[in-house]
Amino acid sequence: MTTRNLDDFLNKSVPSIVFTGGKYPENFSRSILFNTVYKKVSDIFIGLSSSCEKLHNLMNICEKFHKLNPLSQLIQHNFFTISADSGLKTAEKMNFFSNYIIGDFDSLKNSHKILKKYPKECIKSFSTYKNFTDTEIAIKTVFNEFANAFVILVGGDGGRIDHLLSNFKIFESDNCPNIWFTKNSAIFFLSSDKINSLVVNKLIFSDYISIFPLIPTNNLNFSEYKIFSQGLEWNLDKLNWAKGQYSVSNRVKSDENRITLQCKYGRFLVFLPYTCSIE
Repeated sequence: MTTRNLDDFLNKSVPSIVFTGGKYPENFSRSILFNTVYKKVSDIFIGLSSSCEKLHNLMNICEKFHKLNPLSQLIQHNFFTISADSGLKTAEKMNFFSNYIIGDFDSLKNSHKILKKYPKECIKSFSTYKNFTDTEIAIKTVFNEFANAFVILVGGDGGRIDHLLSNFKIFESDNCPNIWFTKNSAIFFLSSDKINSLVVNKLIFSDYISIFPLIPTNNLNFSEYKIFSQGLEWNLDKLNWAKGQYSVSNRVKSDENRITLQCKYGRFLVFLPYTCSIE
């Protein structure tokens, strides 16, 4: 099996952030985990300014946002940013200017003045009668813009439980987020056909680490799912994923601060604390 870690994947993709509704993950941009990812992105895309270059061609409007938060400025220079409906409120709380704002805007019906800050070119409106959620459309838009994209989803937990479940269903599609930052933790997508190797550092014994299998796609067979682990208190190697087994509230061994996961076959969601880092 060819090992593909985060660095390998980023070298061939365009980094994007999709903001959606739900709980406001205020610790997202300042977390150790995100800053590990951001450092990797900036090392690869330094000077690219993929997000801001497009915005500066639209009236230089995002300069106003950058002056409010230097951290947002640095991040936005390397990420293409999309907001799905009320995700715009989340983005603005973090002083992010959105390349695109997408949705039917039912969650912004009393906040239309917020849209007036943005050029018409940034706003893509859809009918309420549609077959996909605003978040799904936002993620599809990223992959329409960039065939190879590294996507971070921010928000989307809390609020309506059906919306939460629909966000989990997104990970069963071929084009899905690579990391999902929720209110209190991050969820990493690990699969044998994309990023299949994950090394996590700065873990402590009280950190919760959970791993769940996803429904197979691309002719994958549930019975062949296999993921190997090192450093976990309860090893994953012999779990029978086809029988619905999963690992919840796992943890690093008491004498370790590092785990390694190798996805040999299948698709998994790995729940991690904000305080860890990824090699």
